[in-house]
Amino acid sequence: MGKGNLKFGGKSGVLPPTRIIFKQPYKQAQIPARVAEEGYADDRFVPKHTSAWPKEKKIVSVDEKIQKYAPANGAAKAAKLANLHSLPEHEQWKLKNTEVRKEYYRHAVKEEFSKLEREEKIAAHKQKRVEQLKLNKENSEDSPAALLTLPTIDNILNQPLMRQRTAAENATLKAKREANRLHHNLQTAEYRAQKLLRLYNSSDSFIVTAEDLDLAINKAFEEDANLVSNLTHSINSRLNALNPPISMTPCRAI
Repeated sequence: MGKGNLKFGGKSGVLPPTRIIFKQPYKQAQIPARVAEEGYADDRFVPKHTSAWPKEKKIVSVDEKIQKYAPANGAAKAAKLANLHSLPEHEQWKLKNTEVRKEYYRHAVKEEFSKLEREEKIAAHKQKRVEQLKLNKENSEDSPAALLTLPTIDNILNQPLMRQRTAAENATLKAKREANRLHHNLQTAEYRAQKLLRLYNSSDSFIVTAEDLDLAINKAFEEDANLVSNLTHSINSRLNALNPPISMTPCRAI
């Protein structure tokens, strides 16, 4: 035994890893239906090098795979097989080897498809059984003896700290969350509507054109001029009240 065989556990060689005949999903029923809410509603927001919807996977059936890799013999090859003894020995061996390979491939493809179907049925049966057991456990009620028995340390450590919600409790909680979400959306819409209404009511005093701007400027300057005039008149009147004019009447001689 050579040194090269030691790394293979003393074997003279190892077989290559087996190839997967059918890639998942191997039939159309396993592809989930496309949901209308998924994907991008507007093509403008689709990222680069991607598409709005994922590419559909091509399912290759058993007959298509056999027809592609192990097709039936044509007329020329069938004639050669019919007159196999008249051909040279190396050509006979080549034709026989090809037919054996095709037959093995057809058998392997069919067996693999049957195996995948059996595994799928077994997995579906196990999943259904687990869901049924979980549903029975949720719907079952504890016996009076279990309710009146004090829990042991082992039970406390093995069981979860909090009781899982039942299906009815989950449905109630989901309905409450949906109601809260709708109420919040309604309050937000009402607040935005009130702000829009206040903005609309105050839009009469907005300056939106050049004519409105000229009128506002003239009005502002006129108000300033009137204010200055009123202040000037008020100051003059106060000054006159504080300093009355001196009379120039001549004095009578004694």
